[in-house]
Amino acid sequence: MYKNILLTVDLNHEESWRKALPAAVAASREFNARLHIITVAPDFHMPLVASYFPDDFMDGVKSRLKEELEKFVSEHVPDDVDSTHAVVHGGK
Repeated sequence: MYKNILLTVDLNHEESWRKALPAAVAASREFNARLHIITVAPDFHMPLVASYFPDDFMDGVKSRLKEELEKFVSEHVPDDVDSTHAVVHGGK
């Protein structure tokens, strides 16, 4: 029935995934679906605020989030579940 399942997680708040992750893993197994896990990098919302940070600040944030997400996936997603993960930023 499902080919892809999307799960968003906030790595700083366990309550964002504590119940959803087991359900997503179970659904992935049941339907042999790929589990896509994403986390969202924070945004400055205003160019004025962004001007107070170094130009490469966002690159560092995304790099650290990517490392944290990889650790999260390796600790919480079983090896038998086909999964991908990504850090997203901006957009609608």
